[in-house]
Amino acid sequence: MPTTSTYRVTFVLPHFTNVPIGGYKVVYEFANELVKRGHQVNVVLPLLMAPSGGIVSEIKNALRPIKHKLVPSKIITWFDLDPRVNVICCADLREKWLPEADFILATSWRTAPFVAGYSARLGRKLYLIQHLEVFGGPYEDVVATWKLPLEKLVIAKWLADFADSIGESSHAIRLGVDFDHFGLDRPIENRGPKAVMLYHDNYVKASWDGIYALELAREQIPDLSVVLFGTPIRPGELPRWIDYVHCATPSQLRSIYNQASILVHPSWAEGWPMPPAEAMTCGAAVVASANPGILDYLRPGETGITYRPRYWTELADAIVAILKDEKRRVEVAEAGHKDILQYTWTHATDRFLEVLGDCANR
Repeated sequence: MPTTSTYRVTFVLPHFTNVPIGGYKVVYEFANELVKRGHQVNVVLPLLMAPSGGIVSEIKNALRPIKHKLVPSKIITWFDLDPRVNVICCADLREKWLPEADFILATSWRTAPFVAGYSARLGRKLYLIQHLEVFGGPYEDVVATWKLPLEKLVIAKWLADFADSIGESSHAIRLGVDFDHFGLDRPIENRGPKAVMLYHDNYVKASWDGIYALELAREQIPDLSVVLFGTPIRPGELPRWIDYVHCATPSQLRSIYNQASILVHPSWAEGWPMPPAEAMTCGAAVVASANPGILDYLRPGETGITYRPRYWTELADAIVAILKDEKRRVEVAEAGHKDILQYTWTHATDRFLEVLGDCANR
């Protein structure tokens, strides 16, 4: 461990992708903040989780990292990643591809076992937990990663509570909003009956709960307009009156949020959801499922409107009620906008470095 105040930090992501993903965005935000402060940051993006068998595959795997070092440095196009961040596109998660560091962080239940098995040369081992990822694998396997010999960093209180419930200690880290890319560009008042919502094909995001609710709401508010955004292609079953933006850029999202009077968030489960926080920054009132992640920063009835998860008819009623009461909608949107401004990446990174310092001094 170096005696200076700077660290070499490696984040291990599950696989290479160039589409927006919330968990990746969190890692990239931390990476940007850390290099601004003089730390060295590696972000590992494997093409495969583990090597495939056979001599031909071994040769291909060995050549892939060389190939990716020859591509332009701007590998990630959907996020403005600081060029000082060292992005490592490697064949798989074998240790030989990874650099020496002071700290190495698993970022999902799939990468945690790899990080736990690495030698000490790659750094002290931590686990950045952004969700209880039972939607991505068997419950027993996911929870087993929480019990690995890794320092756990959790991004929400409910995740810290879960760690406590299984006898594991954790360090809570509050996330932030990117105020360089999201902000209030137009008045909150008089935006009309306009709703926005993230579309995701993962069932826990409950996108169709939101769509059904919006259809019901439109029966009472015929001039309701809706924009969905997401990384999947537009679903064929989506009603034609609903607009859809595929792989929206941050600037497109900022415009979408600023046009909207409300953001609908029907997800059954979240770690710490980004779209509602971004929409609050841009002046939209949030109508959300009372999942534990959003309750980490949204106060029901004050900075947002909540309903019981899975009860999409309640969501429809909430949408109609807030859109038909402009005074109430503006009050909620203004309170949400004011409150969310306290969630900065500066504060998040301060806490992140505090945890690293505690680990280094043990």
